[in-house]
Amino acid sequence: MQYLVIQFLLQNVIMMSFYIFLNTMLTLFKLKLYSTSCCHLCEQAHTLISELKLLEQLVCVDIAENEELLSIYGSRIPVLQRTDNFSELNWPFNINELIKFLEV
Repeated sequence: MQYLVIQFLLQNVIMMSFYIFLNTMLTLFKLKLYSTSCCHLCEQAHTLISELKLLEQLVCVDIAENEELLSIYGSRIPVLQRTDNFSELNWPFNINELIKFLEV
């Protein structure tokens, strides 16, 4: 029982340390989420980003308002882009893939 409690506490400390590190790194750049309104996949991506407490760094871009963006991202949304190196993460992605994308 004590082992499980210690393991749980250790996991929480590691996760909190990661959040602090990630938020420090993300103050250097923003994230763009290319999406459209009423897109359930985009909502799922937004939820994952929210779980990592990254909404302050997030800029949502509605591609429906721009023909060029619509032609680039129309069949790929949601797409998350880092503004520091312009790398992109295409849907589908999970929380672990999102973390890895942000660490690069």
